[in-house]
Amino acid sequence: MLPADSLWGIPYGCSHHRTAATVTLFSFNAQAWHAAGHMMTAAVAWEQMTPAARKRASELLKFNPDYNSWVKGIPAAAKDKTAFVRAATWPDDIKNKATHPGSVDDGEEPTNPNAAANVGYSDRLMHKYWHCVDLPFSPDGATTADPKNPNAETQIKTFRDTIAAGASDDVKSYDAAWLIHIVGDVHQPRASSTPTISFTPARR
Repeated sequence: MLPADSLWGIPYGCSHHRTAATVTLFSFNAQAWHAAGHMMTAAVAWEQMTPAARKRASELLKFNPDYNSWVKGIPAAAKDKTAFVRAATWPDDIKNKATHPGSVDDGEEPTNPNAAANVGYSDRLMHKYWHCVDLPFSPDGATTADPKNPNAETQIKTFRDTIAAGASDDVKSYDAAWLIHIVGDVHQPRASSTPTISFTPARR
């Protein structure tokens, strides 16, 4: 059983922010994180894991429907680490309908009745809203809204607790792949930043 208070050795914290305001001053698009960043984060995590944690994570990831493609042609000694690193991209991979035709695009917002479901690989929703948490802030006191749930922060806790509890290995495997990925998501540079302010135009 993986320890409940550990994300395989990687600290986590979400720094994905959205400003609240009425007028956009400018926007900046950072370089996308994509697969390389996720796999590097997973590789660092793997190096910090105990042998027991590596063994259990490797056992769980074998339940992933993409496992065989991850390790095809990989020497036996490298299969466990390779699968762990490749699992880091799986929640993005399932957004590609060409390679994962069974996936269901349920949108960018958590409005689906099953948005917070945690049932394992029978869940075919893409859950795009699990990848980040929007933490609103206002530099000038404009009204902000709380983050929508579920999100990356709520799911990290859900997956961590489930892996440490008595769920089936199918569910734990699903959660492990998502957890590896989301930890990478919350460490990424912000995909976009939109500093904004509220103001009342001066009368002439």
